[in-house]
Amino acid sequence: AVVSTQSGHYGRGKCYHYTESDREWRANHEATEAEMCERVTGGKFTRGKNDMVPDCGTCWCCQDQSALIPVDGGWGFWSDWGECSAECDGGVQIRERSCTDPAPVHGGVECSGEGEESRECNSEQCPDYTMYILCDDVLTIFVDGAERRAAGLSTWNVMSTLNIPASSELVAVKCLEYGGGYGIIGSVQDAEGGDILATDSSWKCSNT
Repeated sequence: AVVSTQSGHYGRGKCYHYTESDREWRANHEATEAEMCERVTGGKFTRGKNDMVPDCGTCWCCQDQSALIPVDGGWGFWSDWGECSAECDGGVQIRERSCTDPAPVHGGVECSGEGEESRECNSEQCPDYTMYILCDDVLTIFVDGAERRAAGLSTWNVMSTLNIPASSELVAVKCLEYGGGYGIIGSVQDAEGGDILATDSSWKCSNT
């Protein structure tokens, strides 16, 4: 509440003008006018309008300064957990709460503790990608720096296959051509069969 000091029938008092936050609290709690006044004045109040405290403007709750009581803040309910930041391989969810039930007033202390919590989510491993690759003549595949053997490598004209962890950061393909000129062709697909990567004219085989 926004407070102004006024003189009136009750002596030197304080006049409370509701803020947007006050009105939201009242709507959320379906509070009566008396409950609203009790909240913003810290428990002791004189309910009235301009006729009770002259020059009070549009205030509803008026109170003698001697009646001000500190109200410590209290945590509201936790929000629902937010969306996980990843679909697999581990992500993070966040939920929040606010110090508004009640909010601290008249010098009351703020809520202790954290207003935000996080937890891990979707920790299951992502499905592997599948590489399909054909190279004329010698094929070597590296996944994050480690050499991997692909099924079908023993036959130059058979499409080789290799499962690749979806979390891989670097996949390198080395193809040596000793003649024949067939080059390299292949693709990397996700678990649903969608292309993640496919060869094009920029893929060339080396003869060294």
